[in-house]
Amino acid sequence: MASFSKYQLPAPFLLGIFSLALLASETSLARGNDAPVELKGGSITVDLLTKKKQSTASTNKFGQSIFLDFGFNAAGFAGDFTVNALGQTSTSDFKHKYGDRINGSTNGKNIEVYNFSATRLGDKLDLHLFYHTPRYHWGYEGDFFGLMEEATDMAGQDVWNAKAPQGLELTGKDSLDGLKIVAGDEIYWGAKQMIMVKYQFGENKQYTFMANGETSEGSDSQQLSLQGTFNLPQSSKLTIGMLRSGNAKVGEAFDYYKNGVAYSDTVTDKDTLAFKGRFMFPVKSNVEAYAGFNYAGLVADAGENLKEMGSELPYSKLGNKTVFELGAKITNGNYMLTPRLMVRDNLIGANPSNIGGIDQRNIVIAKDPFVVTDNRKTRAAELVLTFDPTPSSFFYEWDNDLKEDAPLAYNIGITYVDYQLGSDAATHWDPQGWFWPDKGIMAGETVGIKSRIVINNEAGNKIITNMASGYQKEYALVSGNPIYDYTKFVTFEAKYSHQAMHSYSVKYAKNKVGEYDADEEWGVKYPETWELGYERHLDANKSSERRTFGAKLRHRSLDADSGDDYASGANKRMTEIQVSYTHKF
Repeated sequence: MASFSKYQLPAPFLLGIFSLALLASETSLARGNDAPVELKGGSITVDLLTKKKQSTASTNKFGQSIFLDFGFNAAGFAGDFTVNALGQTSTSDFKHKYGDRINGSTNGKNIEVYNFSATRLGDKLDLHLFYHTPRYHWGYEGDFFGLMEEATDMAGQDVWNAKAPQGLELTGKDSLDGLKIVAGDEIYWGAKQMIMVKYQFGENKQYTFMANGETSEGSDSQQLSLQGTFNLPQSSKLTIGMLRSGNAKVGEAFDYYKNGVAYSDTVTDKDTLAFKGRFMFPVKSNVEAYAGFNYAGLVADAGENLKEMGSELPYSKLGNKTVFELGAKITNGNYMLTPRLMVRDNLIGANPSNIGGIDQRNIVIAKDPFVVTDNRKTRAAELVLTFDPTPSSFFYEWDNDLKEDAPLAYNIGITYVDYQLGSDAATHWDPQGWFWPDKGIMAGETVGIKSRIVINNEAGNKIITNMASGYQKEYALVSGNPIYDYTKFVTFEAKYSHQAMHSYSVKYAKNKVGEYDADEEWGVKYPETWELGYERHLDANKSSERRTFGAKLRHRSLDADSGDDYASGANKRMTEIQVSYTHKF
């Protein structure tokens, strides 16, 4: 048995916080009338990770992490914040966490404010401050072009120690009702320093004006949109909108290739305009259909398209396109069928490589004003079947895993995509941050199948499964040049909860590209990956879940496409075992 002395003890400040947390878990620490801050709770996690590669001896990592949740009421603000403290960290080769806080050390970042949220109420305006707390899109608040993107993937950000969203929001009341102003360094993940304004007006707030602009030095990027929804006879509804985007690129030059001849042109004002419409109409009492159209000029980039009811259509936020879309929702008892069709064409297509004296565009390397990547010419169709006997726990709600109470609910969807042309050069990044243009993505057809199943039995047990099979981008070198093609993958996940006391999980992936951006850039994929997990809630009261023991076993087979882990054939497999204990208070 390994000696405990080989593991470093937590830093002194962690021991102090640990003692305070244990005290808080056993006593009542309430905020008095004159105390502006209270400790509301928190959690302590300790874990031991053992990892082994074929060519190396086993190594053990011991980790400690503490979260303390505080509430406060001061200076007219009421809110919450969480402080995180790390001692050591158990660095997994399968699942990264905490970004640069744990690259060999904590780099002086042992303690940080993990999130912060505060609100001050006013007569005309409410002020809300946010830092690394989930924020949702405005797709159901009149944002037809998706300019306010959702930022709810906190776990994904924690991989890189990212801290979006962060900023402030003003919400109008009384005579300013319908007004929202959001500003900050990163109001959604990946956003630059920006101010965004939204004003909804009309009897039912059916009209919306939006404007945003980057405020970082030297930036002149703006987006303006106006949209409205109109109720028509026979329960039909029409939503139309106009967008102006990419104004800073007016006057920039670009090359294009047509009918064997190379041409040059410049971006004009009309290239910054986009128009979008969606007409929804009933066909029968149980059939509702829609038709959509989107014209977007060369640089009229929008935001994230609103995806509903399991759609996997390959939408793009980029301009340079015309899009036609048809779809329907067909209900029959507890069943719902949602067919969709999409046709997308480019105003100007991708450039072939080194033909006619010009090369492929690249918005990073060559500073081209636009590129053809995920907005390329496409024909797509999908069909999703959903069985949901309890609509009160809607199958496509974001938290349906917790809320679904049907004895059986499931969906199965198939998506066919024909990328009819290749793309311009995308930007290729390596793990050290160097980048250069690859040779784009090849034309091709893909078929994907996805299914989710939820089962609840009378004894209070629940099973949730997710299955998928399809095609993903695959990186390859052709004559020394990077290029992307398509490769097939299969994934399966299942979770079983036994009377809210025991949780079992299994994950399996075959030929799947790794989950991080660098894996996709380098085409890092693994022949097979397994993960087995178990959690035991140690409290007799099922609802408290104060003390939890967990264990995970991860195993992965490796080949020449598996990146540095393969070590030129020295490692053909890697395994990790992790055990943890979490105490909440």
